[in-house]
Amino acid sequence: MEALFVIVLGVVGAWLLFSVFDTHDKDVRDRLERLGTLTQSDKDKPAVTYNADLEKPFAERVFMPVIRGLSKLVQKKASGDTMSNLQKQLAMAGYPGGLRSQDFLTIQYAAGILITGFFAFLTIKVFKSEPKDMMLHIMIGLITGILGPRMWLQRKIAARQHLIQLQLPDLLDLLTVSVEAGLGFDAGISKCIEKMEGPLSEECRTILREVRVGKARKQALRDAAERIKVHDVDVFFSAIIQAEQLGVSLAKVLRVQSDQLRQKRRQRAEEQAQKAPIKMMFPLVLFIFPTIFIVLMGPAVLNALKLLQGMK
Repeated sequence: MEALFVIVLGVVGAWLLFSVFDTHDKDVRDRLERLGTLTQSDKDKPAVTYNADLEKPFAERVFMPVIRGLSKLVQKKASGDTMSNLQKQLAMAGYPGGLRSQDFLTIQYAAGILITGFFAFLTIKVFKSEPKDMMLHIMIGLITGILGPRMWLQRKIAARQHLIQLQLPDLLDLLTVSVEAGLGFDAGISKCIEKMEGPLSEECRTILREVRVGKARKQALRDAAERIKVHDVDVFFSAIIQAEQLGVSLAKVLRVQSDQLRQKRRQRAEEQAQKAPIKMMFPLVLFIFPTIFIVLMGPAVLNALKLLQGMK
C-alpha cells in the first residue's frame, strides 16, 4: 500500500508543481475570462455554463484536466515520429474522447506506472514472493500498462473502420441519387450528411469543411482516405478523383461504384454465412452435445447400474 500511495502522491505532486509554475497559461486564461465577463449580456450565462460542465462525464471533469496538465511535460520528452504516428492512429479512431496524441501518451505512461505499482504492491505485501518472481510480476504489470491503451486504440480503429465499411453502400446510393437528380458533388455530400449519422458522415463533413477553406478536393479526398484506411473507401475516392481529371460523367461513375459495393456487401454476407456452421461446431461439441448425451443416456445408464447391482 505504501508503494501505491507514493506513486499516486508523486503524480499528483508533479501536476500541482506544473500548475503552479505554469503562470503564462494561467494569466492568459484569466484575461480571457475577464474579457468574456465584459462581453456577456445575459445574466444566466454563468449558470448555464456551470450546468453544462456538470453534465459532462466524471472522467472528463476530473481526470482530463490532470491529463491535460501532464501532457505538456510528456510532449516535450516524446519524439516527433512517435507523436506523428500516434496522431495518425487517433485520427483513424476518430479522436475518441477528444484525446490528442500527447494526452494519449500521458494516459499510457500513467497506466504503466499505476499498474506496475499495483503489481509491485501485490507481490511484496500480499503474495510476499521471491525477488525473481517480484521482478517478473513488475515487468508483467509494466507491459500490461503500456500495451493496454494501445490495444484499446486498435479496437477503436477496427470498430470504426467496420462501421464505415457498413455505411459506405448506403451513403453511395444516396449520393448517386442526389447527383443523378441534378445536384453537384458537394451538394450531394451535404445531403448525405443531413440524412446520415456516423463516422463516415463525420469524414464527409470534414472533407466539405476543408474544401470550403480552400483545399483542393482531390487533396481533401486523399487525406480522408489516409485517415480512414478502408479499401472500399480508397477505391471510391480514387474513382471520384479520376472522374474529375478525365472529365467522365460523375453520375455514371457513382452508379458503377454503387453496384460494385452492393455486390461486395452481398459476397461478404455470403462468406459470413458459410463460416457460421464451422463457428457453431465448437459450442455444439463442448456444451450442447454433452448435455444431450446426459439427457438421453442418463436414464439408460442408471437402469443398467441397477440391473448390475441386482444381479450381484
